[in-house]
Amino acid sequence: MNKILPKIIVLAGSTGVGKTKISIDIAKAIGGEIICADSVQVYKDCTIGSNKVTAEERNNVPHHLMDIAELKESYNVKKYFHDASIAIRQVLSRGNVPIIVGGCGFYIQSLLRGIPQEAPIDDNDRIQIPKFEEYLKTKGWDYTIEKLYKEDPESAKLIQRNDFRRAAKSLYIVSNKGFKFSSLLEKDKISIADKYDFRAFYITAPKTYLFDALNYRCEEMITKGLIKEVAELLGKGLTKNDYPSQSIGYRETIEILTRPLSQKLTIADVKAYLSEFQSSNRNYSRRQSTWFKRLPEVQWVNGNPLPYTGIISKASWFTNPDVSKLNITLPYWETIETTNDIMNRFNKTRDRFEKDRDLELEKLLKMTDEHSSRYVHTNMIFKGENELSKLLFLIENARSHLSKIKPELFLNTTSNNRNKLDFEDG
Repeated sequence: MNKILPKIIVLAGSTGVGKTKISIDIAKAIGGEIICADSVQVYKDCTIGSNKVTAEERNNVPHHLMDIAELKESYNVKKYFHDASIAIRQVLSRGNVPIIVGGCGFYIQSLLRGIPQEAPIDDNDRIQIPKFEEYLKTKGWDYTIEKLYKEDPESAKLIQRNDFRRAAKSLYIVSNKGFKFSSLLEKDKISIADKYDFRAFYITAPKTYLFDALNYRCEEMITKGLIKEVAELLGKGLTKNDYPSQSIGYRETIEILTRPLSQKLTIADVKAYLSEFQSSNRNYSRRQSTWFKRLPEVQWVNGNPLPYTGIISKASWFTNPDVSKLNITLPYWETIETTNDIMNRFNKTRDRFEKDRDLELEKLLKMTDEHSSRYVHTNMIFKGENELSKLLFLIENARSHLSKIKPELFLNTTSNNRNKLDFEDG
């Protein structure tokens, strides 16, 4: 007779698919506590750009592993695995159900499949790898990822765009240790997978609905105060090399805020900023989808987007909120059916949970990516010259503020210092 293990719900999916509402509704219904699986929400003060759930949205449901890392801290999957394992035990000790919620494939996979033992690197390696990382940044991301695909394609598939830290470690190991970093991923693992009954779901939706939601989410972040938040973080000492700065939203905003002061920004620059922000968000959603297709233990469910029109007013910008009051309409995602579907599957025995799976439906849900290349988007908030002018005004005010408190941000830090470039090909 199989041992009955404690059940854990895992809810993965891209931003805008409805994970937050679904997770809170489930937690209220079954007595759950939510454990964050987002690589940016773990950082303190990264609130708007990480789409961190608000106190009001939490609806008295306990949330864990948010705001636990300092901005300068390198919080990695090993730390997450350790902290999440403790959080799971604590939630279960209170008689509640752990609900893992997030879109970070590394974090969720670590719980479902374990993490490899430490790579065999010594003190000298720990000194050289950061130097190698700085060298790769001078070469650019396209060069870095192309080189990694040649040397260790399996590692390259797992690394997000502009994650020079992980790319540098993988390339350094394959170049200096004689083996591929990816070879460590499937052996000598530390795992909790045999201790719990994970019920893992990937929430998805037709890409037209999802991409509209993703694009709107980017605009909404700006109206909620993203520019102000990024300016404040830069004022506190956040640099372009810190991990939060490399995440979507923060990266694009830092880039436009810290352009040389001699460069006068235009409406065209603002449009390009929005377009890059939204494109990065959509591309990340595609990569999330690709990641979770590799995990057959994750069941795919439809997010059930149903059109609804509502009026929302947002006014939380960097200066003079009166200029930013904009009434907009947006699709509302009804999540009741998805919530009920997940709870029904959660309540089944492990055997029924696996046998009742609709693999044909999941196959159809996974095929929706092929339609995304034909997607054409339009802005829902910043859709005219008037709204774009307000955003330009906001950005220029933030730049002016930063020039007074952090003038060094606008210095040209690009260097051709060859002392660090000890890793040239050849």
